[in-house]
Amino acid sequence: MNIFKLGLVVVFGSVLSFSVSAAEEGALTAGGSTNISSDPTEPLGCSLLANGVRINLSANVEGYYACDFANSDIRIGTCHIAGSRAEKSVDCVEDTDGNFQSSQCTTAGETVTFTDRSAFVATSTGGSVGEAELDGNTCTGDNISGLTFFN
Repeated sequence: MNIFKLGLVVVFGSVLSFSVSAAEEGALTAGGSTNISSDPTEPLGCSLLANGVRINLSANVEGYYACDFANSDIRIGTCHIAGSRAEKSVDCVEDTDGNFQSSQCTTAGETVTFTDRSAFVATSTGGSVGEAELDGNTCTGDNISGLTFFN
């Protein structure tokens, strides 16, 4: 099991479901560990977590997380700074709230074409990992946070 999938299991295994109105989000440390507290007053916190978690990313892997209170889920995305720029076909994945990982997608299972760098995204309620195009942007936490998936 790779570090990204392990991190998703740790985060999603610690979710406590309830709804509040503020947003809690932040960049994950590339090539290191990021501690996310269940205390929303901490610099990196998420009150949707029952307990704090540690997310470990490999070298040159950037990441971003967000607690989505409107949908009572946690969203996470990662990418590699040397990620492939080759054209590729990607299957559209829909989460339980009807959101897709890419603005190109309109139907679950539909295949779209990405022509540049991409990130991998997942939610605690979606059950699958989807690929999201970075629209020509480099792989950074800020660029991941700008994906349709996080907005």
